[in-house]
Amino acid sequence: MILLLAFLASFPLSLDFTNQLVGTWLNRDSSTRRVTQIVITNENGVVLAHSWSGACTPTDCDWGVTEVTLSEGTLTATFNVGPDTTTMYFVRLPNSELLAVYKTESRGTPEFKDKDHAELFDRQKPDPSNENARALLRKVAQTYGNLTTAELQFDFTHEGARRRRDGPLLDPEIT
Repeated sequence: MILLLAFLASFPLSLDFTNQLVGTWLNRDSSTRRVTQIVITNENGVVLAHSWSGACTPTDCDWGVTEVTLSEGTLTATFNVGPDTTTMYFVRLPNSELLAVYKTESRGTPEFKDKDHAELFDRQKPDPSNENARALLRKVAQTYGNLTTAELQFDFTHEGARRRRDGPLLDPEIT
């Protein structure tokens, strides 16, 4: 497996290699209990990877977000989840697939010996309605960003140990 990764990593990287990785990648094996989804983004020139694992909802098995770096010619992400550190290597294959090879080390259980895992991911086709929503949110953010003054109104709920009180922000009993 490591030889395959080294061979694939030996191909020269183009200048826009990060754009080829950006997207949502779903594991080909939808029943896997290993890595199920990887989302790679490019935020102001910083490439980030977000990963989930297991046959559960993404929020239950969220590994978090980490920066993707170029290490010895291979795109690498290191996820620290509790006492475990998982190092993941990404190789973009020419047929719209992503190969992720990873291994986990446990600081809490040093005798734990994890083997290398390799998973193939297919790029999820973007949903046009998501792009429309993003465009609208960008427009709203730009509009709010250009405001010189603003007035905000809202209601809130304050819960205490003995009582609950609903009311406007300037309630004299709370301030």
